[in-house]
Amino acid sequence: MSALETRPSKDRTGGRTPGAPFAGSTLGTLAVALVVLALASPAVAGTGAVRALHEYTMRTWRQLQGLPQSSITALAQDAHGFLWVGTQKGLARFDGVRFHIFTHDSIPALADNWITALVSRPQLGEVWIGTLSGLCVYHEGVFIRVDLGGEPRTSIRDLAELPDGRMLAGTLEGPFVVTGRRGAQIDSLRGEPVTASLVVDRRIWIAGRKLIELDQTLLAKRTLELPDARRGGWIDGLAYDGKRLWLATDHGLLRLQSPQLEPSPWARLASTPVRAVCHDRHGALWVATETDLIRVRPDAEPEYFVDPDVPRQVRRLLEDREGNVWAGSIGFGLARFSLGRLVSYGPGQGLRRAATWSVAPGRDGLWLGTMDGVAYLRAEQVKVVLPVERLPHPRIWSLYDDGRTLWIGTRAGLARYDVASNTLGLVPTAIRGLAVYDILPQSPGALLLATSGGLLRYEPATRITARVAGAPEEPSFAILDEQGTTYVGTVNGLIAITAAGLNRVGNLGSRTINTLMRARDGSLLVGSEDAGFFREHAGHWAHFDRARGLPVDTVYALVSDGREGVFLIHHQGAYRLDLGDLAAAAADPHRTLTPEILLDSNPERGAESAECCTGIGRHAGLLHSGALWLTGWGGLLRVGLAPPAQPVPWPKPVIERVLVGGKWLEEPVGPVSVPASARDVTVEFTSPVLAHPAAVRFRYRVEPRDTEWRLIDPTAARSARFTDLSPGLHVLKVETLGPGRDTPLAETELRLQIQPRFRETIWFYACVTAIAALVLLGVHKTRVHTLKARQRDLESTVRERTQELHRANEALRDMAVTDVLTGLHNRRFLDQQIAADVAYLERLRLAEPNRDLVLGFLVVDIDDFKSVNDRHGHAVGDIALTAFADCLRRRVRRGDYVIRWGGEEFLVLARGLRRSDLPTLAQQLLEGVRGGVVDTPAGPLRLTCSVGFAGHPSLPEGVGGTWEDTVFLADAALYEAKRAGRDRWASYHLRGVPDVSPANPKDRLQTAIAAADLVLDDAPHAS
Repeated sequence: MSALETRPSKDRTGGRTPGAPFAGSTLGTLAVALVVLALASPAVAGTGAVRALHEYTMRTWRQLQGLPQSSITALAQDAHGFLWVGTQKGLARFDGVRFHIFTHDSIPALADNWITALVSRPQLGEVWIGTLSGLCVYHEGVFIRVDLGGEPRTSIRDLAELPDGRMLAGTLEGPFVVTGRRGAQIDSLRGEPVTASLVVDRRIWIAGRKLIELDQTLLAKRTLELPDARRGGWIDGLAYDGKRLWLATDHGLLRLQSPQLEPSPWARLASTPVRAVCHDRHGALWVATETDLIRVRPDAEPEYFVDPDVPRQVRRLLEDREGNVWAGSIGFGLARFSLGRLVSYGPGQGLRRAATWSVAPGRDGLWLGTMDGVAYLRAEQVKVVLPVERLPHPRIWSLYDDGRTLWIGTRAGLARYDVASNTLGLVPTAIRGLAVYDILPQSPGALLLATSGGLLRYEPATRITARVAGAPEEPSFAILDEQGTTYVGTVNGLIAITAAGLNRVGNLGSRTINTLMRARDGSLLVGSEDAGFFREHAGHWAHFDRARGLPVDTVYALVSDGREGVFLIHHQGAYRLDLGDLAAAAADPHRTLTPEILLDSNPERGAESAECCTGIGRHAGLLHSGALWLTGWGGLLRVGLAPPAQPVPWPKPVIERVLVGGKWLEEPVGPVSVPASARDVTVEFTSPVLAHPAAVRFRYRVEPRDTEWRLIDPTAARSARFTDLSPGLHVLKVETLGPGRDTPLAETELRLQIQPRFRETIWFYACVTAIAALVLLGVHKTRVHTLKARQRDLESTVRERTQELHRANEALRDMAVTDVLTGLHNRRFLDQQIAADVAYLERLRLAEPNRDLVLGFLVVDIDDFKSVNDRHGHAVGDIALTAFADCLRRRVRRGDYVIRWGGEEFLVLARGLRRSDLPTLAQQLLEGVRGGVVDTPAGPLRLTCSVGFAGHPSLPEGVGGTWEDTVFLADAALYEAKRAGRDRWASYHLRGVPDVSPANPKDRLQTAIAAADLVLDDAPHAS
């Protein structure tokens, strides 16, 4: 974007058009005022003021910026505020940021990509589109083909809406009238070519080779031929200024001066082919020729835009609702001319070269340091006072007017200019060759100079130059002189000079300091080259950079806004910060600043754009006459700060289109149904603000899913993407916010009805429930079966373990009652078994009382066994014992058992044996042992034994006695058998009833033995 250079044309008296008066007003709202002022067209129009031509700024778009082609053939603005742009290769809709392209390939109803005419019907929300091959209408996101009475490829040249709501379509074959979506040719005008039309104040004008006024029935009311010298030419456009009708023809600009057409009063326009004409709200007429764009104000001479970037071959002109004038050209793209707050003073206002380095207030204007030299701005015109050739250096960094003398700091020294005498002088040689970046007066009558050689003090009266005491010899750029302290911004940080000496402020490090300012709240503000800026208040320092919300980290200059804010100027533009916001952010390190962007070289960042900024420190910008003045590459820039006369509603956000399932829905109306198979939704929205669109911020959220708003950066895409939305109704709410404001300016919403997948329906849950019940039942049955099988396995295992345990217990019991060496039972077995045997005997005796059945206790002892151990060892003795035990086991009956009683002594228990059979059993035992031979490692051994026995009960009935008594008697009998010579048996037989009165059992048994007969086996001893 650029500020426009202008060239007023000479009028018929040879004079020149006067410039507009200097615009001045009080400081008001800032970034919000920028866009609202642009939108406040009724308020501006109401003032009747016509701005100077150089106050327009221009921005252009071509194919590289998103147009389908750089040849523009039609323009219109719809009800939302979108700009529709027709080209030779398609149709585009523009919201101020991006172009939305429509072509025949994607829109079959668009008969041709060559767009010839556009007209909007705001009350119906329609845009009518004429092409080389027919007519269509855009309504609520849908293109509809219009039938022109069976003419398949009618080339439309112009469109207009009639007072009764019908549409008029002009063609080279004659005009058509369209009712609804069907058209028919006007029979009375068949064959009359129509290339332009205009409906104003219920008057209908059509034009081609001639100008025709129609009545309300579309019959020719009057026909006006072109002047004789221009007959045969074409009329390309019509415009009405409230008084007269203007015609753009290929023979020049004409006007309807009743009752006839006549050339315009300006000879050049009257003889130059005019391709487009437009009337703006300020009463000015815009005229486009093949080579020029001209504005003609009422009762003034034409003004030509002389900026070489202004497009040529303009074919369409349109003023939008914001007051911008749009020019569509053939081959040079689309241009927007807007009246914002920015005004540029450069070529066209008196300068040859635009670059401006410094600015300072003068008596009745402003001093400028430019590439042309020192200039003075007064009454909207710039006059070069000191050509650059007279100065020490063409780069002028600083200016100071003390009322008599203008001090000029250049890159190579300081100069003084006496305004009254128009004389220029140079300061002493001590300063020559030094760049003077800042000039600050210091009483009495001295100047402090920040130079490339450090801080100097110059006294004009004596012409003495001296270094300030303590100041280092390093480049210095800014001075702030306060009572008792002088602050100096240098290439190596901030220096504070007091009477006590020099103090380098350590909080800033060695950063390059460009500018210093004491704010109205008493804080010290320090701007740096590449580290943002710093704030000091009451000894507390705070640092602010891009991480804290600044647009950039460079600060060239700080300028007070005269109230509660400060302007910060950098190499790409300027912005304002509120001092209260600064103080709050200084107290809270997590808080970010909210700058209000005023000017930015990048037009996409939300402000007017210009080639800004140059200069450094206090000389790069100033507040003067209610405006901010800035130095720049394109000249001196003025940024107006006046608020609009009254608030104006902002355009409502528009849902442009929705992407569902890979298909775009244009401008959806009502709830958008999202199929279950396409849960990802992309929504593109915008707010058509054509003057400064990036100043509008957006935020959105989806209810009820989101509780917080999502803010979109002004330079980010105006779209939102949602993935895997849950089924049900979702409401997307979009709000627009102005710069630095958190309250919404306007809002809109879009309802999204997300269809559930089958798995999200009640039928799915019913099926799942049924399947789950069947599965659970199957699982239950399987579980029961498994548990039963496991129970059976466990029971089997328990049985096996029980049997094993039983066998183990049996084995343990057997081991407990079994002699390890011989395998015979031991005494413990007898203790456990004897009660059962005694009971068994009692049952037998009761059953057979006459048989005298007894339990036979036979105590058997190996004869002379000690000699075996002594002669052959215990190992042979063990073999002998084992063989002896086997011999006894073989000689007893089934049911009887042998017990190892101790050592070589054994006990045989014969159950249920008649008492008379005991001797026989004893004899069998003796003979079995006597007849056997024991094989041992020491050779064969022959063993004998002695046996003592007794039958239980051993005492007569009525006397009593236990089995132990019987064993005692048997053992006593064994003793007798041993004493009788061994290898024999012995037994006691009681005679009558002994006296067994003694209480001691032994005494009782001794008494019984004494009364008994000893019976011995009289068998011979073994040899």
